[in-house]
Amino acid sequence: MGMRQRLGVARCLIADPLLLILDEPTNGLDPAGIQEFREMIRALVEQEDRTVFVSSHLLDEVEKTCDAAAIVDRGKIITQGTIADLADGGVARHELIVGVDDVELALRTLADSELVVEAQSADATIRVVLSGEPDSAAQVNALLVRAGVGVMRLEQVRHSLEQRFLEVTSRLDSELIPESVKS
Repeated sequence: MGMRQRLGVARCLIADPLLLILDEPTNGLDPAGIQEFREMIRALVEQEDRTVFVSSHLLDEVEKTCDAAAIVDRGKIITQGTIADLADGGVARHELIVGVDDVELALRTLADSELVVEAQSADATIRVVLSGEPDSAAQVNALLVRAGVGVMRLEQVRHSLEQRFLEVTSRLDSELIPESVKS
């Protein structure tokens, strides 16, 4: 972590606050410094029972550092919650990317399964929305293999805070643009 950040945090901790508010704390840090900062924040929260607010545009870092977040747009809180809830958009969707050797057979097999809500293909991969929990991925794999489909890739889709932020704020931007400007 950079010397300025260390000194700034140390100066704040002298007063032994229960609440610490940090604005863009990882700006200018190298990857090792960012990792050290993340560990320090986790220790302040978990070991010292402090509350730490972090304001940042680096949503990947927010996701790795924080337990909960609020998305603020134009000075208003648009949505808030745990990182997992925000990334999923409040709807727990379990999705897979499945690489197969026979897309048509895989799609027919998946269409007949109650494990699958939706399956769409793109080249040799299929995006599958599961009806159950993420552990049903193993069941999808077994189903495809039993049907004679070669599975080369099975990956859970990870929804990110950044994706959710862009969805929420771009929807708002389009609502704020007058119709006369859109056409």
